[in-house]
Amino acid sequence: MADIKLKLLRVLEIIKITDKNNPLTTLMISEKLRLFGLEAERKAINRDINILIEAGYDIRLCTDNKRGYYLASREFENWELKVLMDAIVSAKFLTTEDTSQLKDKLIAQSSTEGGQLLSQVTPVNSHIKSANPLIKAMIGQLLEGIRRRKKVRFQYQFTNRNMEKELRKDGYYYVVNPYALTWKDEHYYLICNLDKYDNLAYYRLDRMTNMDITGDPIKEAKTILGDNPGHRIDEYVSTAIYCHTGDKINLRLLCRYGLEDEIIDYFGTGIYHQTLPEGFECHVRVMHSKGLIYWLMQHGKQVKVLSPDAVKHELVDSLKATLTQYEDCNS
Repeated sequence: MADIKLKLLRVLEIIKITDKNNPLTTLMISEKLRLFGLEAERKAINRDINILIEAGYDIRLCTDNKRGYYLASREFENWELKVLMDAIVSAKFLTTEDTSQLKDKLIAQSSTEGGQLLSQVTPVNSHIKSANPLIKAMIGQLLEGIRRRKKVRFQYQFTNRNMEKELRKDGYYYVVNPYALTWKDEHYYLICNLDKYDNLAYYRLDRMTNMDITGDPIKEAKTILGDNPGHRIDEYVSTAIYCHTGDKINLRLLCRYGLEDEIIDYFGTGIYHQTLPEGFECHVRVMHSKGLIYWLMQHGKQVKVLSPDAVKHELVDSLKATLTQYEDCNS
């Protein structure tokens, strides 16, 4: 009985490498079973395939019966696997080794031919990757802390002037209430709350170290966010630029034509928009933060702040401070 069950599993494993262009006959399946030390006649293999079909697997016989069976549909189509692979390859928080392992797992979800194609069209060595192998473990810890509704603690690192990692605040341990994890601007962030504040905060996982789960229960998100905290967290993530936070403001911008795609990329399609001779005016809801100022400086004369005045003044001060570094160029 054990061999019969094992044979069924091996038949399924073999069928998974097939596709419409690369079917297998029962004779070919039988030969592959021998590689696992299993013997099976063609009738027995047909019975196994029928059991798998009854179990819901989309296994089909070629129109030309002599060509054999193939798996017609899978949990993931190749285009879906390609999207997931590209996300993994471009993720800076993953190490090169983690990237390679996850890529191989995704390739295994396709047929042999599909896997070869996906591997061929997905370069893996053209991206900056993390050197921290503990990030995957921290993701697991944070998920467990959120599931158990327990606080987590960690130390936070920065790169000093010698280009070496150093602990912030002389190794101070941050104790936070974890609520969510988000991947934004090519990094993974923990969204959480510190007890002494009634707001949300971001921490980058690749800068966290020495993390553990405490035994203390979290401050529930509803306490600081009110009803429907999930929606409030989504809004928080969507309005933070470069993951810098601040007070919510209504920002009015005058943008040069040609910048429409850039505006939608950062602020979405749900914005007020008015066309004018000199450009288009848009109203967006964002956080007044350093990230916003960096974004505005990046676009120079293509974007003009109409209001609020506080943003205009901070932007002008930042531009003046930048210009002072190049005063000798005018002499």
